[in-house]
Amino acid sequence: MAVIIGTANADVRIGTLNDDAIYGFGGNDRLSGLRGNDVIYGDRSPRGVNVGVPGNDTIFGGDGNDTIFGEQGNDLLFGGNGNDRMFGGNGNDRMYGDRGNDYLDGGNGNDRMFGGLGNDTLNGGLGADTMLGGLGNDNYYVTAGDRVIEGANQGTDTIRSAINTTLPDNVENLILTGAAPIFGFGNVLNNVITGNNANNILSGMDGNDRLSGNGGNDNLIGGRGRDRLNGGGGNDLLTGVRTSPLIGGNPGAGEIDILTGGGGNDRFSLGNTFNVYYATGGGTDFAVITDLSAGDNIVLNGTASDYVVQNQFIFLPELGGNVQGTGIRRVNGNSSDLVGFVQNAVGLNLNSSVFDFVSPQIAPIG
Repeated sequence: MAVIIGTANADVRIGTLNDDAIYGFGGNDRLSGLRGNDVIYGDRSPRGVNVGVPGNDTIFGGDGNDTIFGEQGNDLLFGGNGNDRMFGGNGNDRMYGDRGNDYLDGGNGNDRMFGGLGNDTLNGGLGADTMLGGLGNDNYYVTAGDRVIEGANQGTDTIRSAINTTLPDNVENLILTGAAPIFGFGNVLNNVITGNNANNILSGMDGNDRLSGNGGNDNLIGGRGRDRLNGGGGNDLLTGVRTSPLIGGNPGAGEIDILTGGGGNDRFSLGNTFNVYYATGGGTDFAVITDLSAGDNIVLNGTASDYVVQNQFIFLPELGGNVQGTGIRRVNGNSSDLVGFVQNAVGLNLNSSVFDFVSPQIAPIG
């Protein structure tokens, strides 16, 4: 491996066609690795000591799987071809992964990071960073003040966050991290949203979403679309539909939502004080409760006399085809409408403690 060392001045250092270690030392340097798997330091000596002189460096990784350190100053880093690892360090850096599956870490400062082609990982670090993954299935690590920009049809992308987060346009998945009770909201796409082990509020918004609460006492709201909700551990509230506005909107119309409580004493909401959910489809829209167990409740609008229950089968490809259980039907004159289905349950009694009826109210004005 060739070792190429700069000076304290503004240097131009170019590597060989093999693996190189290039040290800018100090000054505003232009460093290029060419071919090979190179390690390039913008402001460091061969002994691995940061020189403390903030140089605004321009570094080109070239071909190969390179490791690039911008370190001090406002640096411009180019990964080039290969699967590169790039670290901005201090300063407001611009980083371009280019081709390959790259890892970009902004470090301190307000950085601009571009993944380019490939399945890239972008970690803004501290500061208000702007991250653009480009083509490929990209992963983002965000903190307060960060901005993620994705184009349409550029892959399946994931944000990991320890703060309250709403998915930006064209990003599909969200994973909440850390130990704080935070919320995670989706967008119009088919989202996968995963909570942490604290008490989370997860909402899929539009699209056919999959929500997982993990630990904690979570509030899961599917929103519009055919959603799958899994509360995980804890005492969770699961609602498949969009719950606003308070009155009207036919919540649940055209949807078949699948609700799994997981551990704990869970509540499955099929209505609130203002609306009956899934009440307009004539049996083509309803919620499926997959794991009703002791301590769980089903929330319904109205009173027990507004409903009937009956053992029946439904066909649902998501659950493997024909499924046996108990249908919950809202009575409407001489007919009834399927609003809920409890998988593998027989003999449910509307007067039992399983059901929690909430009386209709008039929505507040103003």
